[in-house]
Amino acid sequence: MNTLRKHLRKLNEIRQTTLFPPEKITVIILLRATKHGLNYIAGLDRNLIWRFLYPLNARIDNDLRKWDVIEAEVMYPSTEPDRPEYVKIWKDTVKRIGRVDSLSERKNIITKVVEGGEFLHRKPCRKTLGLIRPIRPRFYLDKFGKIKCHFYCNHKGCKGHRMIVKDPEVTKENYQLIEEPYFLLAFKIHPSRWLLVSVIELTEQK
Repeated sequence: MNTLRKHLRKLNEIRQTTLFPPEKITVIILLRATKHGLNYIAGLDRNLIWRFLYPLNARIDNDLRKWDVIEAEVMYPSTEPDRPEYVKIWKDTVKRIGRVDSLSERKNIITKVVEGGEFLHRKPCRKTLGLIRPIRPRFYLDKFGKIKCHFYCNHKGCKGHRMIVKDPEVTKENYQLIEEPYFLLAFKIHPSRWLLVSVIELTEQK
C-alpha cells in the first residue's frame, strides 16, 4: 500500500510540473521555529487566512523571522482534509520577498484575525491555528527552567490555561519584558492539546 501511495504521489508531482505550473502562495510569517532539524513555519496569506507550510524538512533560510514575507510554490494536492490550514509546498521553493516593518501595519493585520478563546474550550476543534489576546498573562520559570505562561481567555467560565512557551524568541533573558502580547496557538492532534507556539508583541522594541 505504501509503495502504491508513493507511486501515485510521484505521478501527481510529474503531472503538476509538466502539465500545470505550480501555484504560488505568499505568507507573512508569525511562527518560525526549528526543532530536531525540522522547520515550522506558519502565518497569514494575502487573504489573512492561516497557513501552515509543510513538509517540515523543506530547506528554509535560517535568517527568516516573524513578519518576513515569503513566497513558496504549492504542491499538489495542497491541503489536508482534517487540517485545513496545512499547505504542502515544494521543498526548495521558499524565498523571502519582503517584510512588514511598520508597527501600525502589524496592528492592522493582527486586529483583523484575533479571536476569542472559545476554540480552546471546544471539542472537537475544527482548526489547528488560532490567535488570541490573553487576559492577565503571567510568564514564569518552572522548577525545570522551562518558560511557562498562565493566562485566561475571554471564554465565559474560563478557569485559566497554563502552557509551556514554545517560541524560540522568548528566552530567559527577555521573558519578563513582554508586555501586551498576543498568542498564536497550534493544535497538536496526538495527544490532543493546544500549544503556545508564538508570542507576538505590538509594542516598540526595547
